[in-house]
Amino acid sequence: MLLLFHDMRSTIQKFDKLLIDMKRNPYLRVSNGLIGKSTNIRLKEIILKSIDFKLNEMIHEFYDSISSVKIRWECDLNAHSEIQKYDKNDEQLYGEININTLGKMVLFDSALDNEYWTANFEKDGWEDLKQFRVFEKHDEYRKVGFLIENNFIDTNLYSLEKGATGFSTFPLNFEEYLDKLIEFKGFLGWRYNIIDTKGEDYKRMIYYLNQIF
Repeated sequence: MLLLFHDMRSTIQKFDKLLIDMKRNPYLRVSNGLIGKSTNIRLKEIILKSIDFKLNEMIHEFYDSISSVKIRWECDLNAHSEIQKYDKNDEQLYGEININTLGKMVLFDSALDNEYWTANFEKDGWEDLKQFRVFEKHDEYRKVGFLIENNFIDTNLYSLEKGATGFSTFPLNFEEYLDKLIEFKGFLGWRYNIIDTKGEDYKRMIYYLNQIF
């Protein structure tokens, strides 16, 4: 238990350092930067009493150390000629990290129950829909979160994409996801890009991250 807590505290410290570094970075404009400190103990007790499922201990430890993360940055390539473009038509780069509070995460997001997300759902997708809990918002086309299975949320992550027939298993678990969020700075599209590390989108992302950070 102490080892898990130590690892999670290290992750929180990395988020803190990431935000500090971004605000000092001359290439970036940080339009949203907030890392909420530990979730209020009393509030956490009230939230957990209001739900009928349990959380993996690592998720507890995360929210014991932090309440939410909201970071958005952008880089105007045309304003920084020293940054070499991957493609001559590239103009703007963006990144975003948007981790829900515990209170928001444990609730079903009713906005998902519409045709924008469910138009192509098959039976399994409909069965899983009300069990899905959003942990982090990627963009307007993809949500990443947990599924309640046997009244328990484990550290497995799932994604919901616009136009999909149901939920997909995300290729990273909870701890790995946090590490990659930090490693890739929330770079817009990173969750897609890591599927093919030899693809152009991944190469472009790494090309810019190596120059900017």
